[in-house]
Amino acid sequence: MGCIFCEMDHDSVREDILFQSEHFYVKSCLASVALGHVLVIPKEHYACYGALPQELEKEYLQVKEKTIGRIREKLFEPFLLEHGVWGQSVAHAHTHIIPLQGERYFISSILEEMIFPSGVSYKEGGLETMRELYHTEGGYLSIEEKGRNLVCSVEGFSYEDWMPKIGYRHFFRRFSHGTLLLWKSATEEDKMRVKELGVLTGRILRF
Repeated sequence: MGCIFCEMDHDSVREDILFQSEHFYVKSCLASVALGHVLVIPKEHYACYGALPQELEKEYLQVKEKTIGRIREKLFEPFLLEHGVWGQSVAHAHTHIIPLQGERYFISSILEEMIFPSGVSYKEGGLETMRELYHTEGGYLSIEEKGRNLVCSVEGFSYEDWMPKIGYRHFFRRFSHGTLLLWKSATEEDKMRVKELGVLTGRILRF
C-alpha cells in the first residue's frame, strides 16, 4: 500500500493543502486536536525529519516559519511536534503545528506541562540533533515552543507506556475527552467532527 502523504493527488490530501513550496506542503491535519492544527510535509518520502537531506533544510525552515507566522497572525502562538518515527501514525516525515490556545483550552507552556513532568531526557537542538538521534538511536521526539527546540531520547521506550506521558493527543484529552487517540478506532461521528475542524482550519489559514 502506498504512502498517503506521497499521494498529493489523493482527495483526502489535495483538498486540505493550504500552501506549498517546491519540496514541501502544508495541510490541515485529518485528525485535528484543535482549530489551526496543521502538518508540514515533504513531498518526497523521508521516514522523519531526522532523515531529511541537508540541502532541503533551509527551505523546510522557511516553510515552517511562514506557517508559524500565519497561525500566530490568525489564531495564537503555536507549538511544534515531530515524532521521528516513534509514535508516527503515518510513516512519512510530518511536523505538527498546533496553537497553544483555543476557544476551550489554554496551554501556558507545552514544555512545562507535558515534557518536563514526564522525566524524558532531552537535548536542546534542531534538525542536526534530530539527525543525530535518528541515526544513533533510531528515533526521537522533537518539540518546539517559541523558538526553543527540545529533541527527546525515546530509546527503549515502549509506545504503550510512554505515549500517555508525552503524546500530544493524550495531553489534549485533559481539555476534551472527544480528542481522537487513533483514527482507525474512531467512530464515523468523531471522524466527521474532526474533518469539519480541518475544513474550518483551511478557511482561516489558507495562504
